[in-house]
Amino acid sequence: MTSRRLLPAEWAPQSAIMLTWPHPGTDWVSYLAEVEPVFLDIARAVLRFQHLIISCEFVARLQQLDRELNDYAVKHGLPGRVITVPAPANDTWARDHGPITVETEDGYTLLDFRFNAWGGKFPWEKDDALNQHLANAGVFGRHPMQ
Repeated sequence: MTSRRLLPAEWAPQSAIMLTWPHPGTDWVSYLAEVEPVFLDIARAVLRFQHLIISCEFVARLQQLDRELNDYAVKHGLPGRVITVPAPANDTWARDHGPITVETEDGYTLLDFRFNAWGGKFPWEKDDALNQHLANAGVFGRHPMQ
């Protein structure tokens, strides 16, 4: 017998938003100076409403982001909403490589899938391993990953 799985709507309550931070190894390399302020604006907007998970390949940059965004969160009365994890990634498109959350009879389950950048068109190996890396770091809490 197949268990019931429900894909929550885009507007359903979420426990967090996941951002994969741009770095020189991504397709943003020529635009990092322009795109990082946009990512920071997105991060600040997310923090006003919910938790934020940021993964970044470069530990020094991740530490800066952690300080800056936690300072922002505390200043706005929203402490504890920033979760940062050093993790390698080929690109920033978390919607392509992030886990898919489904609701089951037992609660929420995260589905990990094989991401191959549209048939290997772009480098993808780090992106494909990112979900498991985050799960191993405890980012997803008690929610199982399949």
